Amino acid sequence: INLEDEKILKLSDRLIKGGLVIGLVSFFIPFKVGFLFSYFYFFLNITLSFLVSLRELKKGSVTAKYFFISLNVFILMAIAQFLLTFKILAPYILTENSLLLGTSFKLIVLSFGFAEYIKLQRDDISIRAEELNDANHKLKLLYRKIEKTNTGLENKVKARTNELFSSLNETKDILNNMRQAVFS
Repeated sequence: INLEDEKILKLSDRLIKGGLVIGLVSFFIPFKVGFLFSYFYFFLNITLSFLVSLRELKKGSVTAKYFFISLNVFILMAIAQFLLTFKILAPYILTENSLLLGTSFKLIVLSFGFAEYIKLQRDDISIRAEELNDANHKLKLLYRKIEKTNTGLENKVKARTNELFSSLNETKDILNNMRQAVFS
């Protein structure tokens, strides 16, 4: 993980902890104040998510485009809900269910992104499997070559051993014949 990613992870960790604190504190503060804190926290998280997804999109991440699209639609629907809450937008079916629609659309688009990620992982696994099969084939060829060389060496050793035994037997015969010739 590079330094920039580490900073983002630390910030995300702080935001999660902050959300927990806001959730606990909201039980003890007036509703409107807690409500405003919740909206502030929500928009802070959305902004961070937007910036991180934009950065990953610029890096060329395939799955980031799905996250970026789904997040932007969700943001639009959350803004619609916010405007409906403060009576800036009129209550229509679309505005009344904007968070539900935004969340549903986000889940659908994220499932496409997840499917794309799985496809990329499968492609990567297929490439690695082919590489392993090629390496396995090369190892088998090397093993056969070693076996062939080993068999050749064993045959040479047997032949040389037979030559040495033959030479040794000839030397013994000569020495026996010399002994008999000297003592007879």
